[in-house]
Amino acid sequence: MALAITGTGNGSLNNLALSANTGTVVDTGKAGTIVQVVQAVNSTPFTTTSSSYVDDGLTASITPTSSSNKILVTTNHSIYFFRTSGSFVACGFKLLRDSTTVYEPLTSSGNISDYYIQAGGVPSIYLLGRAIITYLDSPSTTSSITYKTQCAQSYSATLTVNAGGSPNGSSYITLMEVVS
Repeated sequence: MALAITGTGNGSLNNLALSANTGTVVDTGKAGTIVQVVQAVNSTPFTTTSSSYVDDGLTASITPTSSSNKILVTTNHSIYFFRTSGSFVACGFKLLRDSTTVYEPLTSSGNISDYYIQAGGVPSIYLLGRAIITYLDSPSTTSSITYKTQCAQSYSATLTVNAGGSPNGSSYITLMEVVS
């Protein structure tokens, strides 16, 4: 098992005492260990009627410490989408590592179907909720990488991300480097 010890001041490896200073002991050799965590928050409302994926403003960067480690990505979007006529409404979120798509929503007949509602005989359909993605990525690099999300709608809906503003209407992205 490899250990990385960081800190300043006088110390002793036998009892890991650091007099009057602080330090961190990180186990970098055990599978499943979380080496670092990065989180970003976006509270700026964003509205789209696009059926093509567009950036929604949620992004975070991380520099892996080992090319064999994985990145656990979790996104949590505050969403509000509606359609004032018709009986279907749908939206979805895509996850990208730099410019590479690593997760894309399901589609049915060309329509996004990750978050989908069908209601017959109603004049309008509304949904307020949270859209969550959890994805374990293997970027195979020690260079800085950026994860971001994009959103799109189907069936002529209007989608607003971060509709409630800060803090409850905010969206979050969390990146965790995991030893593999």
